[in-house]
Amino acid sequence: MIKNANKQKSTNFSIMSIYFKSSFLTFYLVLVSFPIMSSNTIVPNEEILGKPFPLPYEREDLNEKDLSNFIDNTINNNKQPIIIFGANWCPDCRILSAVLELPTVEKYMNENFETLYIDLGRYDINMSLMKYFEIMPQQGIPRVVILSKEKEVLNIKDTGEWTTARSRTKQEIFNYFQEYKE
Repeated sequence: MIKNANKQKSTNFSIMSIYFKSSFLTFYLVLVSFPIMSSNTIVPNEEILGKPFPLPYEREDLNEKDLSNFIDNTINNNKQPIIIFGANWCPDCRILSAVLELPTVEKYMNENFETLYIDLGRYDINMSLMKYFEIMPQQGIPRVVILSKEKEVLNIKDTGEWTTARSRTKQEIFNYFQEYKE
């Protein structure tokens, strides 16, 4: 009787061991393949940021009507508006724009969004447009505003996400925009 009980315990232990190994293997495969299963487009490794980085900000004084026209025209073209506040002296602003100019990213962005770069100079131009979106300028640049086709700001809680663009990968930056696509 003791032999049968030990044999039963051994069998139960073996079954539990197999179940545990199988569960662990399944979990591991899901974890490893998760990035592959992601619906996000991947930026190929051969696409690297070209130097010098772009200078996308033109010193042009814009007003709320200019901003409103951009938003309306973009939506009429069945795309989502993106407004990026920044300046050419800002390394994070230039890195962000360099990522947006990578061929894979640029193609995706052109198909789904229209981007307006608004120059803030040395915080001496277009500051009222940041207030339009209730963004505090002392929180740094670049500031990215992504709108829905219904003119709602989709990323109001994290418009300052890219003030540290230089510490992010090109894929992280690209994923951010892909997450807000309608």
